Amino acid sequence: MNDFVFISNPDTNEQNAVPVKNNGQYFIEKPKTVHDLKIFKRFYIDVHLGKKKCEIRKNDRGYREGDLIQFTIINNDYEIIEQAVTKYIITHVLNFEQGLNDGYVALSIEKYKGK
Repeated sequence: MNDFVFISNPDTNEQNAVPVKNNGQYFIEKPKTVHDLKIFKRFYIDVHLGKKKCEIRKNDRGYREGDLIQFTIINNDYEIIEQAVTKYIITHVLNFEQGLNDGYVALSIEKYKGK
């Protein structure tokens, strides 16, 4: 039940999540952390098409499996072009102990099918 939070009244949960009953208590799934990340348009196109399924990022946000990514698309001058509508879920986090430079992670991502 690590991914769930206790709620006292299942009829008034603000996230509109489906309550789960466990040992007479009600729980809802923890809200997922949404990371807003900038990405160059040329890379986002491949992410959106499903060709690019990994992001190498500085580990300055405490990324975890199950977190979501919302991309802000930028041009080569680092100007914002648009906010991507599709969210992506982090399915795996590879870190320093597993072969990357200290302070960086490789995030395996896929399109998020939830809301």
